Amino acid sequence: QDSPVAEVAAEEDPAILASKPPYGAFMLGFDFHLTAAGPKLIEINTNAGGLATVFHLSGCPEEKAMMTAQFQQAILEEWALFTNAQTKQREGRSGIETPAVPSVAIVDDNAEEQGLYLEMLLFADVLRMRGMFAVVCSPQELQWRDDCLVFVRKHCAEHKIDLVYNRIAPDFRLQDDGHKALRQALLHGSVCVTPHPAAYSHIADKRLLQALNGKSPLVPLTCTLADRTVEEWAADKK
Repeated sequence: QDSPVAEVAAEEDPAILASKPPYGAFMLGFDFHLTAAGPKLIEINTNAGGLATVFHLSGCPEEKAMMTAQFQQAILEEWALFTNAQTKQREGRSGIETPAVPSVAIVDDNAEEQGLYLEMLLFADVLRMRGMFAVVCSPQELQWRDDCLVFVRKHCAEHKIDLVYNRIAPDFRLQDDGHKALRQALLHGSVCVTPHPAAYSHIADKRLLQALNGKSPLVPLTCTLADRTVEEWAADKK
């Protein structure tokens, strides 16, 4: 269902946010705080992290194998949704082939410095187990050339990328200069970027919690900083 927040976002960046792709909410997560009145939804994430911790803490090999297979399948399902959408847009035009299994780049700013870098490496290993090319990289290691997104790293072979597992935050709209190649790939439509910026605006934009005020007991009263004085906020924090 469309929301006023998504409509506003689409006006702010129509090139990317006006669309509503059938894919792009990979790793959707809901953050709850437990209160005396029951759980309260405080955040929706389209790029939730921490799954690798669950992998690591799984109690038995069977459970780990099941979760590994589910993660691999989730990526393949995103790819299938993307390729199906692309096929419809092409309207039967020939000469364009998409691989059955995508090559994947797991991308974050300064990837090696991220607190969840080891998680990203684990995810890459998991995807390789399913026969996919997978690499963890920073956006600067991606180039947009000849209508293709290409992974480029010193002493490594270049590789065309089909799917980007997008871990970048808070530049969800990929407007920073360092994210230019990703934005070009997104606008061209030949690369599956998930989470997709439009999915964020429809599902996870923080302004949505204000729109949900009073509509569900799971959503606490949500205010903007300007709604109250600094002293009032400080008193609540105490």
